Amino acid sequence: MKDEYTKGHSVRVAKYSKMLAEKMGLSAEECENVYYMGLLHDVGKIGVPNEIINKPTKLSDEVVREELEKNMGTQFDPEVAKCMIALIDDDTEYVLHES
Repeated sequence: MKDEYTKGHSVRVAKYSKMLAEKMGLSAEECENVYYMGLLHDVGKIGVPNEIINKPTKLSDEVVREELEKNMGTQFDPEVAKCMIALIDDDTEYVLHES
């Protein structure tokens, strides 16, 4: 609602989340629920000022992958992190990357 980037980001998060849930063997219903949770994960941004939301720097997949590896077992569940890294590595067509 606030900006196009957040809309696209939420759709990408939802798709990646559903792919991750499928890779982890969750049921079809759970995967669908995870998808919708991904769409809504940033609903709290509605009250954040635009200058904060639209900051000029963004994370790249290389930075995300690095953070997952570095914090696996502490900040991130190891099984989930391994599955997410595999999804990043498998996305050779860059289907889910932002444009």
